[in-house]
Order: sequence, then C-alpha cells, then structure tokens
Amino acid sequence: MSQKQKADFRDWMRPKLKEYYSAKINYLSSKIDEVIPENFEQDLLKMIIGSNSHLIDLAKLREAMSKPMRQYLQVRGKLFRPLICCICIEGYGGNPNRFKPILAISEIIHSCSLMLDDIADASLLRRGHPSSHHIYGIPRAANASSVMTFYALRLLRNDQMCLDQTIILKLYKTLLWEHYITSVGSALDLGWTREKINSIPEDEYIQHILFRSCSYTYRHAARIGAIVAGADDVDLKAIFQYSSLIGIAFQFIDDILNLKPELKSWGKTVGEDITEGKRSLLVLHAIKKASNEDRTRLLEILDGSVTDPLILKEGIDILKKYGAFEIVRKKADKYIDQACNIIQKTKISEEYKSLLVDFAYYVVERKI
Repeated sequence: MSQKQKADFRDWMRPKLKEYYSAKINYLSSKIDEVIPENFEQDLLKMIIGSNSHLIDLAKLREAMSKPMRQYLQVRGKLFRPLICCICIEGYGGNPNRFKPILAISEIIHSCSLMLDDIADASLLRRGHPSSHHIYGIPRAANASSVMTFYALRLLRNDQMCLDQTIILKLYKTLLWEHYITSVGSALDLGWTREKINSIPEDEYIQHILFRSCSYTYRHAARIGAIVAGADDVDLKAIFQYSSLIGIAFQFIDDILNLKPELKSWGKTVGEDITEGKRSLLVLHAIKKASNEDRTRLLEILDGSVTDPLILKEGIDILKKYGAFEIVRKKADKYIDQACNIIQKTKISEEYKSLLVDFAYYVVERKI
C-alpha cells in the first residue's frame, strides 16, 4: 500500500461503513452547499431586516463575517456529523432530502465549535490549512462563529421541512442544551489548564468530556437526526448514550493522536496539547504514576508553553514510559463496546444498526 493510500481515512473503515460513506459523501456535501450558498449573507440579511437589506454593503459583510466562517466550510473535514445524522434519519425510515437543513446544521455547529477551539488553543492549523483566526483575526473569527451558530438555529424554522411544532421545540431544547453544556465543559477544561490543576478525579474528568467534547463530536448530530425521523423517547435516550460514549472514546483517541500521530498526514500541529499545558487523561495518569523526578520534569514542560520539538518529545516519552497511551486506548475500547451494546437495543433498522456499530469501531481504529 502506498503512502497516499495509507493517508486515506476510509482505509480504517469497515466495509459496510466505507461503502455507505463513499456513496453518501458527495450527496452530503451538495446538500450543505444548497442550504448555505455562497451568497448566504444576503439571505441572512433579508431574514433580519427584510426589504432594507440593500442598505448594507454585502462585500464588506462578506469579508468580515462570511469568509471567516467559510474557511472551515470550504476546507471540509470528513463530514462525519452530517453522515451520522443521515444514518439516524434513514435508520428510522426518514428521507434525508426532506431534512437538508438538519444535515447542514450538524456541520455548521461543528465548524463553529472548531473556530472557537482553535482560538482558545491558539492553533495555527486546522485540516492542514491555516486556522480562521490566524487569517482573519480573533475578533472576526469569534463573531463569525457566533453568527453562524444562531443562523443554524434559525434553519430549524425552514418551511420545506414541514416540521410539527412539537418536533421543532424538541430540536430547540436539544441544541440549546448541547450549546450550554459544552460551554460548561470548556470552562472546566480551561480552568484546569490555567490553574495548573494536576489531580483531577477520573469520574470528574470523564464528566467534563461528556460536557465539552461529546456534543460537537457526534451527539448533537445523532440526536437531531433521530428526532426529525420520529424516534421515540426510549430510543432518543439510547441515541444520547451511544453518541456520548463514542464521543468520550473519540476524545481519548484524539488526545493520543495529537501527541503520537501514526501518519504524516495528521492535519494539526504535533504536540499542541503539551504546548498549551492540557491536562488530558494521558497526563493525569502519568502525573499519578511517575517518579518525583519525571513528574517534576513533565510539569515543567506542560507549564512552559514549549514548542521545541525535542522538548515536546521529552514530554511525550515520559507519558510513554508510564504506559499512558496503552491505558487510555484500553479505556476508549471499553466505551466503544458499551456504545455498540446500547445501539443494538434500539428500533433502528438492522442495516443502520450495523453502520452505527461500524462507525463506533472506526472512532478507535482510525489513524488520522
């Protein structure tokens, strides 16, 4: 297998998921473009101020608001949020063509969260390209994220979906809760890093991941897809649990890949989590198990905002020495097994249960 082939993330998908993904990816991308066209800022203005929208300089608005946002929508990732949303819609017998705004919302919200994450982490790269705030500045990137978040909520009122008011209310409650709880989790994470907290109970750490990471990885996308397709409350609870568990596993694997990517095609800065002093589960494990000398040195590196590759490697080697990578990977595997058991109990058709199981295993088997 060539290096180019190795860099294709689909190589770590199981066959049914790979086939489904390959069949759907262009469709999902086109639906996002339909919902968010190049001139969407004009539609946004009409929605807000109606016939007077011609008074606004659209070119300047596009530069100040649209381009920072489209930086991430154009340089697209794998579109896994629309994918899992689509799986849930079809799995409950729905037609995704009817729910194009829902597919788009799942990607918009994810992109908005990435913009803010990159600002908080001072990230230079996203998907191998410059981060939005690095090109357009922090004020414009942050504002664009806020605008698009509320624009996504406005899309719930799209007349073409003909949603029952009960469903619309359930969607609003779901997305507002996910937004709120993500902010709570982020506040905890930022506080631990800023205050250099080195002893965090594992249960508390997992809870903060359930808040901070799980929503914008997959949970919000799976939930809104299941809601519009008519899943009952029992299944919605199961979808919540499934997507939360794979979200935890995703974060664990992402933390591993951030420090020890298996391929050169990793689209972020290697060791970024150490530079920002992140107290990941990898770090918490090593701090707990390390000798006094190694613990002291690891904390010096974490708190030093280092970017020197040799010093970053020194920190990573301390984590390796105490088996942090193996421990965290085993925990990720455990959560994936639990998620798969839960999804088997839902009323989703068997074909789509299989896809959700495959997707769960992809989360821990991926290399990029």
